[in-house]
Amino acid sequence: FAAPEPKRERVPPDLARIHQELKRTGVTLHLLWEEYLEVHPDGYRYSQFCEIYRRWAKKLKPSMRQVHRAGEKTFIDFSGKRPHIVDRRTGEQIPVELFVAALGASSFTYAEATESQKLPCWVGAHTRMVDYFGGSTEIWVPDQLKSGVRKPCRYEPGINRTYQELAEHYGAVVIPARPGKAKDKAKVESAVLV
Repeated sequence: FAAPEPKRERVPPDLARIHQELKRTGVTLHLLWEEYLEVHPDGYRYSQFCEIYRRWAKKLKPSMRQVHRAGEKTFIDFSGKRPHIVDRRTGEQIPVELFVAALGASSFTYAEATESQKLPCWVGAHTRMVDYFGGSTEIWVPDQLKSGVRKPCRYEPGINRTYQELAEHYGAVVIPARPGKAKDKAKVESAVLV
């Protein structure tokens, strides 16, 4: 019997270079994998190449796991995509906004279609949300949209008076998420995808 050939180690991809290249327009992981295979024909297959890169890249973006007490926070947002409802009589498709709220501790979710993101719809959706949940949490964490925030600011946003009064009526405090910081309200961002 012939001795088995020693297993050759695959040459690992240059992950830092791949990461930099991916920032360029039109560059894909598949393209970089093809270039890697040209230099290292016995290299990793595409799925393993991607997995190695994703594991490496994940370490670059540390994130903190947020633990929320029951009754502490409700995360509130409108879905980015606008669904539609169909008028039964006419068959007309009517675009609507999708209001979504998720409880911080459990991710228990409430969603409803509203006519718009304007103040009356915003306030009405909150009222029905509180009824659905059977009460309010201590803190509401919405986006900094015009119906809830009259003066957007990263540190001291000015809360719309009507919205502020609604929150006070339910014993809640409004603390809007920072602009462009989806991780501030990750619970509802996940719920919006469902």
